[in-house]
Amino acid sequence: MGLPCSKNTLTDPIKNYLFSAENPLNKTNHINMILTELLQKVREQNLTKTRLEELYTEFLELYSQMELRLGVIEKQEALFMDAHKEESVAAGERLWRPTALGLEMIELKRQNNVVKMQLSAVRHRIYSHVAY
Repeated sequence: MGLPCSKNTLTDPIKNYLFSAENPLNKTNHINMILTELLQKVREQNLTKTRLEELYTEFLELYSQMELRLGVIEKQEALFMDAHKEESVAAGERLWRPTALGLEMIELKRQNNVVKMQLSAVRHRIYSHVAY
């Protein structure tokens, strides 16, 4: 899978592999599955306070995984931008975004927003939980 870049593109197969979806570091599918499962669990209305606390912890763990993954991707983005320093920053970003890692970064940032909102909602449910 080649990168849609200028003539100074990264041609080394190892560097191209870093940007490909085949890279085992690409964990977006795994994160998608966990996030979908957690969203289904948290929709239940009659969750106990203990169960809400467990879900909160699961969301926190997922958030941590996502932040770590974003860090790895942002390092690759920095290397990509450095390899394209003859381009303007805007041009480099336009070249980065359609790569496998660029697309994964976009998706992870949106998922991160969803997880933050869910953490807030679950925390609210925990603290407003009425014990019967």
